[in-house]
Amino acid sequence: MLILFCSNPLSVREVDIDYQEEYIAAISCGLFEVGLIDFDALVNEKDAEKAVRRVLTDESEKTAIYRGWMMTPEQYKELYGALLNKNIKLINTPGQYENTHHLPKWYNIVEKYTPKSLCVPPEDISLKFDSVMEKLKIFGKKPLMVKDYVKSRKHEWEVVCL
Repeated sequence: MLILFCSNPLSVREVDIDYQEEYIAAISCGLFEVGLIDFDALVNEKDAEKAVRRVLTDESEKTAIYRGWMMTPEQYKELYGALLNKNIKLINTPGQYENTHHLPKWYNIVEKYTPKSLCVPPEDISLKFDSVMEKLKIFGKKPLMVKDYVKSRKHEWEVVCL
């Protein structure tokens, strides 16, 4: 199994410092191969081929896990395709990535095990204040948290969830 980590933006031959411990652990256990993805090339330069240039092409199809920074479903699809060109198949297809990436696509599966959520489609983002307040009535006077579909800020609970 190959684990692909993000490279350090200042030194693409080294792992991003935020993933360094996991990278070392993957190597140390002796069960995994590791590789580096240039996240900046993928996201900022929109160049998936450049992003995977340091990943070796394999003779036979190899399965890989991506362990790195969050990306849009479109960026993941580009990464997935660039890796397929190197005979490397990420464990999650672009469709699977999108389905687990966006709350409205998976909320129904965990709904009975998690706090009540209200999903407002992106096309409704320009809702007027009164309309939003009307939708929020289902929560009564209980405190609530507002967030986007994707990223949790749970690591900043004391600051963002007061």
